[in-house]
Amino acid sequence: MKQFKKLNIIWLVILAMFTIMVPAYGYSDPIVTKALDLLGTPYNYDGKSPDEGFNTTSFVRYVFKDVLGIELSAFSDEIYEIGESISKEELQAGDMVFFRGSSLIPGIYKGNNMFIVQTTEGVAERNIESEYWADIYVGAKRLTKADIYYLQPENYKEHENSVVREAMKYIGTPYLLGGETVDGFDCSYLVQTVFRDAENIYLPRITYKQCEAGEAIAYENKRPGDVVYFSKKEQSDGISHASIYLGNNYIIHASGDEGMTTISYLGQNLQDRFKAVKRFDSLSLRMDFRVVEEAYKTLGIPYLSGGNTIEGFDYSGFIQYIMKTVLDIDLPRYSSQQWALGTEIKTEDLNIGDVLFFQGSEVLLPGLYIGNGQFIIVTKYEGVAIRDLNISDSYWTQHYVGARRYEKINE
Repeated sequence: MKQFKKLNIIWLVILAMFTIMVPAYGYSDPIVTKALDLLGTPYNYDGKSPDEGFNTTSFVRYVFKDVLGIELSAFSDEIYEIGESISKEELQAGDMVFFRGSSLIPGIYKGNNMFIVQTTEGVAERNIESEYWADIYVGAKRLTKADIYYLQPENYKEHENSVVREAMKYIGTPYLLGGETVDGFDCSYLVQTVFRDAENIYLPRITYKQCEAGEAIAYENKRPGDVVYFSKKEQSDGISHASIYLGNNYIIHASGDEGMTTISYLGQNLQDRFKAVKRFDSLSLRMDFRVVEEAYKTLGIPYLSGGNTIEGFDYSGFIQYIMKTVLDIDLPRYSSQQWALGTEIKTEDLNIGDVLFFQGSEVLLPGLYIGNGQFIIVTKYEGVAIRDLNISDSYWTQHYVGARRYEKINE
């Protein structure tokens, strides 16, 4: 991949920068140097900085973010899933060591059996072979060059996949269930927004409905830009979480657990919740069709009772406008009259530009078919919007009546 061509160069530059550092403690490893700088920092369960103090996990997270610009998980058991497993005999300065507690306790190996860890007495050095720590020792991990590369957001700025590039713009955005602004949003909104802005692909807002769209992909065949879906931790069925695949078993997602949009490793914790991989390439709007291009320009125009201009549309007014503007076809003003005209079309024979009809509470609701099971229709609260006919048990599938095709009649 193109990004890997830069990997060795970037890594050599980082190592060169680290080499010219002159640590006050005589250690050339920058991870160890930074950890030693924090000796004595007090314990604070909710702390995330030297001023606030740290808990055991936030201490290690702070050091790695400060030195390498990477955001490790807020959960120590998920940190333990990344990197290369290292035996005690292979330990090097900067490796992470883990100990058993109510949750895993991470520390940073210094050398000569010494490591640095956040304790209730503050950040301190401890001996890995002392009776207490030796008894609860679990193992050690070393981040590989690939791990560091995939965890650094700046490495995706020139990624070949536009969805991946777009997603990186939202790194660090706070998580907010149901949120739909840059002040905070949830996982499905991130996916919906990124695909819309990067590829003109319009996905449903709700996670499980997104998962019904697109092409199903085998887990082992996933590639950057695919969307990986998961269930909740406490349930084995249902779709409740979405992420965008980056490669090398890394994803970007708006994570409620992490509290923000971040890069995470697809370790066992997430794999146990895995439900599906979907690819949405085929759903990109067909702008080579003029009727789609013209209808696309109207997205977001508000609902207006009696409206049939770009100032606002009602349900049938939208179809009347599109047919006249693009095909020079004069349709009647009301949807019942529109339904009475044209050629009846079976669902399996639909073409771009056909008109779908749905039964509303009082009138028929017409929508313009744009391919791949999608259509553009006027909604009362969103105005002109894109919807999907393939989503099972949705309002639209339950109220679908039929389709018509209109053609210009020469007098």
